[in-house]
Amino acid sequence: MQSLLQITLILLSLQTILFSISKCQTISISTSQTSNNYLKTSSVGWGTKTQKFSLLVDTTDHTSWVYNASVNTPETKFKSYDSSTFELSQDKITYAYQGYSMDNVYKATDTITIDNKALVKQSFGIATENFTITDDEGLSGFLALDRDNTIVSGLHSNGSIGNQTVTIDVPNNKLYFGPHTPSPINNQSNATDCATTGNQYLDVDWTFDADVAFSGGWVSQGKLKAVIDSGSPYITVYASSQDALESFWHGVDGTLTDFACNYTTRYCSSTSSVSFMTLFVGQKPNYIYNVTIFKDDLLDGKYVQFLNGNDTDFTDNTDCNGSPCEIVLFLGRPFLKNVVVSLDYKDETLTFFVLNSTTDSLNWLTIGIVFGSVAAFALLFFGLYYWKYGRIPPPSNNDVEEQSLLRGPSVQAVGTGQGVNQGA
Repeated sequence: MQSLLQITLILLSLQTILFSISKCQTISISTSQTSNNYLKTSSVGWGTKTQKFSLLVDTTDHTSWVYNASVNTPETKFKSYDSSTFELSQDKITYAYQGYSMDNVYKATDTITIDNKALVKQSFGIATENFTITDDEGLSGFLALDRDNTIVSGLHSNGSIGNQTVTIDVPNNKLYFGPHTPSPINNQSNATDCATTGNQYLDVDWTFDADVAFSGGWVSQGKLKAVIDSGSPYITVYASSQDALESFWHGVDGTLTDFACNYTTRYCSSTSSVSFMTLFVGQKPNYIYNVTIFKDDLLDGKYVQFLNGNDTDFTDNTDCNGSPCEIVLFLGRPFLKNVVVSLDYKDETLTFFVLNSTTDSLNWLTIGIVFGSVAAFALLFFGLYYWKYGRIPPPSNNDVEEQSLLRGPSVQAVGTGQGVNQGA
């Protein structure tokens, strides 16, 4: 009877430890910038045997794709004939990004591998024509991570990651799948829900309620939405009309009449009036957080880092809290180099973090869980030992005297703590 109880306790302990370890499973991959500051990773592969590619990390679409072997490009191409698990469909899709598009992308399934973690039968696209951005930036395709993609849920289902989150840490050139706590945190937001807009594109993107002020002056307040656009070097402006675009652009370059920065070429004849932008997360007057982007990050030399999207697809039939939206901002590198963003695919929420400094962070959640598991195992071991063999004999008087000499005088720990600043 005692042996059966021992075995039961040991099995329960092992189950608890294994569950704890599975909850802290995280995939961490490196990212970097292309020559024009698009976000890329080279830690993703397709096929069996795995073929690795440099891909743009895109949070605005759900179909990842790579170049087919037939495409005339110097970049690495996917050789479907070298993969034993490749399956091709005759269905085609159109892929578009920042005003560029291609029509000849064929649907397929194969195994995707991210940092040696494999996910089988994953849908993706095989491009049979060139795409301007990937050719210009030395890339082979896109890794798509919008709310409708199945990569994150698949990795969670097969036990590769502990939860359905992705953390984009541009300041430290990292992308995390699964549990991750950025460090060291200066302040963080509460989780904010993705917005419902009625627009077929925005309702699968990482879209949230926001407002914007330039140098303290509001622009399109209450009629604006924001979207996380991880791959882009710009803040892309989609306006419902020419008047809405020009009103916003006067905020960008700090002018009232003649523009200092051209909204077609982005070139600024003068940058003296360009100041700073503050993005407020949430709906007025109950904003939950704000992030300020200063002049140095709004400019690249004489060029402003805002891009005119020149497309009304994102503002047509788009609801901004009961009113038609005037502006939709796709937030790329100028925003993301100042803030770490955690995307929760299960709850469809976003959490923002500002770090104290740009540094490689430790995953304290993972460390804490592992330490707790080890401590629980140690306690169980000594408990079983005590139960089976009786009380552990106390030390002799000589042992106590020796330990007292080694321990030295007692001291009291003194420290300070600081609460999290939640922003405005």
